[in-house]
Formats: sequence, structure tokens, C-alpha cells
Amino acid sequence: MAQALLATPQPSINLSNPILQRLATGQAEERIRSAGAKGALPLDRADLARSFYLLSRDPDKDIRLTLKKTIDTYDEEMLAAMASDKRVEPPVLHFLCAACPNRTRVLEEVVLNTSVDIGTVQFLAQRADSDLLELISINEELLMRAQPLVEAMLANPALTPRVRLRLRELQIRHFGLKTDDKEFAHLQAEAQAQEERETQAALAAPPPPEAEEMLSEIKGQLKARHAEPEEEDEKEEEDLSTYARIKAMNTGQKILAAIREGRDARMILVRDANPSVQKAVVKSPKLTASEAEIIAQLRNVSGDVLAMISENKKFRKSYFIVHSLIKNPLTPQHTSINLMPILSAKDLQVAQTDKNIPEAVRKQAKFVHMRKTQPKKKAKVKK
Repeated sequence: MAQALLATPQPSINLSNPILQRLATGQAEERIRSAGAKGALPLDRADLARSFYLLSRDPDKDIRLTLKKTIDTYDEEMLAAMASDKRVEPPVLHFLCAACPNRTRVLEEVVLNTSVDIGTVQFLAQRADSDLLELISINEELLMRAQPLVEAMLANPALTPRVRLRLRELQIRHFGLKTDDKEFAHLQAEAQAQEERETQAALAAPPPPEAEEMLSEIKGQLKARHAEPEEEDEKEEEDLSTYARIKAMNTGQKILAAIREGRDARMILVRDANPSVQKAVVKSPKLTASEAEIIAQLRNVSGDVLAMISENKKFRKSYFIVHSLIKNPLTPQHTSINLMPILSAKDLQVAQTDKNIPEAVRKQAKFVHMRKTQPKKKAKVKK
């Protein structure tokens, strides 16, 4: 039997799985620890990440070396999935960062995970490349709570002018930083020059062959919603270039593009398989009602994205958006039910028999329709 690994189980780690309990207390046989170091234990995603964390502290050097080799050759998407799991505790997330310093997807998911500790983000900020620094910089709520994190980012030589300007603005607004007007104007000019360089590089990118099909679909939807006419040949060439550029982006870059780029980029990014990218599109202050109308009809977005659209007061004023959300089977039932009173009596009647929407939503449509169409009883006046 292995000697005790830890004096007591880690209180910050969920050890409900018996295998993890044995790993944490040093009671696991060598064959189990060896299998764990090879990633071969029958564990779910979160527990597998926890097992890696525990085995990284194993007293046997050979076990630790086997684990390192396993992680170095492990599929990056699987590691990223572990890092994105909200069940994974802060110490495990910190371990994943330290164990995967060159795995971009893993580091991005750690930064995006709401369970991550500020100390871990600061650890990353000291070593991050420009893309990861920019991903951290868009979380202003986190930065406002951690001035040392902002300072760590500013000390990183990989920081771009755009992010440096963003951090300086935050320091002025929230931390009372006094800055020279000339210095600030210089930062603004550098950030603008960076934007122009990136735009030129994007326009020069060649489109992949599969871009045509997706852009044709997007154009059809925009045309159906009476989008403004544009110069077709030049616009199509620009759209293809945008698609090619986005296809080459990692998750962090896509989230940033969703927030700061134009309509065409958003209409491509909202179809991304990663829900975090889709949500970033809806959070973009540039998102228009016509774009929200298209998104409300999509069948390849997460329910959370559709719920976010319904919570936007500006979009909720659009009858077409509300109607589309209720008709979309991916819209969460509670969201559709809350929107139901907005529908007209005619659309409520149609919704009662629409087999594409859940039964609970159809029943609510029937109930609201009855309330709207049945004559109100007149109160009797006492003589």
C-alpha cells in the first residue's frame, strides 16, 4: 500500500468518488495510481481532472512522470473540456494551467470558467500571450476586484496597445489613476494603428471553399428580413475573407471578435459550436434588432442564448423576435411561457397545435388564449 499522500483529504476538492478518496489519502494501490496517471480510470470529466491533480502530488516520482507524459500527449479538446467544467474546483484549474502552459484552448477555458480563482488568472497574466491577455481584459468585473491582476497584465511584454489602453482607462475610472494627456493620446494612437493593421491582414486572408455555403445561408436570411442592399461582388469577397479569418481563430479570439467586430462576423460567430462564443455575440453592444431576429429563429444555438435575447428589453419590444423565440423548440420552456402574453390571439391559437414546441408551452398558449378571448364577466352592482 502506498504511504499516505496527504494527511487529510483536500477539503476544497470534491472527493465523493471512492477512487478519489483513496488517491487523496494514499490508500490507493500502485496499479490504481498507475492507471490514473495514464488517464485510464473509469471517471467522469470532472473527477478525471481531480485525479490528475491528486496524482501530481503523488510521492512516487515515476507516477508523476507518467502523469506528465499523459497530459503532454492528451487530446487538447478533452483537457479544454475539463477546464471548462464548472464543477472543477479552483486548485484543479490552477493545476491544469501549470500542467498545460502551451495548450491555448485549455488556458482560454480556465480564464472563462466562473469557478477560477483570481490568483490563477494573475498567474496566467504574468505569462500569457497577447490573445489570452485580451481575453482576460474583457472581464472588467474581475479586473475591478483585483488591481494586482491589472498591474501584472501591464507588466507583461506581450500586451498589445489596444489592451494597454483598455487597462489604463479602467485604472483611471476605478482606481483613480492620474495620467498625462499626451501619454494617453499616444496610447490611443497606437491602439488605432493596431486596429488598422489587423483589418488589413483580415482582408488579405484567402477564403476556404466551405465558406460559400454558409455565407449563402446568411445572405438568404438577411435578404428575407429586408436587409439593406449592398454592392454584391465586393461584399461577397469581404464576407469570404471574414469567414476565413474567423475559422482560423481560437475560442478567445472568437469571443473578442463577437464583441468588437461587425454584423457579418457576428452572424458567423453565433453559429459557432462553442456556447461561450454564441453568448458573446448576444452580449455585443453592437448587436441590432435585425440580427436578433435571425438568431431567434436559429436551430443551432444554445437555449441560454435565446433566453438572453428574451431578457433584452430592446429586443423584447419586437413582436417578430418574441414570436420567433416562442416558435423555436430550443428556447427554454420558462422563457417561452413568460413571453406568451405578448402574442396575439391568432398566434396563440396557432401555437396550441404547433408540434415543434413543447407540450407545456402549447398548454400555456391555450390558457392565455382563453383569457384573451373569453368575455370578461361584468361585476354585479349592488342596489
